[in-house]
Amino acid sequence: MARGKVTRHVLDDVLRDETDAPADGPMSADHLSDACALASAYLATTPPGREVFVGWSGDSSRLIELVYHARERDDVLMHELVPSLRDTADLPVQLWSVLNLACTVPAGFKLGSHDLRAGDLQLHWTQGRRFVSVRQLAMAEVVLGRTSLERLIADRQRQQPHYHPAGSIAQEVVAMHDGREIAARVGIARRPRRFFWNAGLAPQRVTLALHDSARDRIVIVEADDLALVRQVAGAVGGGAA
Repeated sequence: MARGKVTRHVLDDVLRDETDAPADGPMSADHLSDACALASAYLATTPPGREVFVGWSGDSSRLIELVYHARERDDVLMHELVPSLRDTADLPVQLWSVLNLACTVPAGFKLGSHDLRAGDLQLHWTQGRRFVSVRQLAMAEVVLGRTSLERLIADRQRQQPHYHPAGSIAQEVVAMHDGREIAARVGIARRPRRFFWNAGLAPQRVTLALHDSARDRIVIVEADDLALVRQVAGAVGGGAA
């Protein structure tokens, strides 16, 4: 959406679509966010209710929307969430945080799918035929009492019928974002020649699994490249609660 087409009326229309705001309900919020040159907000008149902020970021040419479910009258949306908003479109990596899963992926990858279950969070990004996915399992000690990192990798590889494991599962050491080094396991599966016609498939899938004992989490990262797997795995947990 071009900057010239984004007006206060556009933002206010988005707010009215998201809430039951009357015509005079939206208010200007330009001064509250460094990330948005133009912004509007609507606060629930009688909480509980939906409070919404909509802003235009010139850095990435996109509308950004925050929705806060206010249970009582407070300043969380306008004075805590909105001032902390940042647009990272110009960074070499994208920062992601969903529930207690925090990670980074290279710029240019787009979120293709997600599966968010209690204790089992998965995100998957693509860029052409390239891909990267992150899975985080809670209660790692309990999970490892029933299975192993090697078996988790083998199970993931069996779920991909277009790839065959190439060699045995090897040991790996991952340098984490906080300076720790964590032992991991890594397996590689390659695309058989009979699937060469499928241009949408990457030549290989690299699967890495590690046990982050400090966070009691198992992290499984898959990508088409070992260097990418190491990079993403090392950043998982950075900034997570």
